[in-house]
Amino acid sequence: AQTAARAEAPRLNAVRLIEGRSNKFARADVPVAPGAAQMVLMQIANWVQLFDLKVNIIGYSDDVGSPQTNLAVSDQRAKWGADQLIELGVNPASLSVEALGSQPDHDGNADRQIRFRVGGG
Repeated sequence: AQTAARAEAPRLNAVRLIEGRSNKFARADVPVAPGAAQMVLMQIANWVQLFDLKVNIIGYSDDVGSPQTNLAVSDQRAKWGADQLIELGVNPASLSVEALGSQPDHDGNADRQIRFRVGGG
């Protein structure tokens, strides 16, 4: 049992790290820090492939604009994240997207970002 727990530890660590990541956006599909965003996505792509994880990419918007516009923008962000991960070699079947518009994230922030949830979809 202890050996199995030790073997599972790297996977659990990857899950925690993925779920702690986010990418902030200046506009609909333009990350605030493109280089940093790419590094985050490269790390996530590696972990998803290494541990055969399923990841839900959740798009958010700020609260400026109509609810319909915010939902569309958050959907565009989530799809951007999925497209980037696919370009990095992640199997599309491992990914799902969710658009939450200006709903606050788990930290209570309504912000222009994408977040990641392992096992989602």
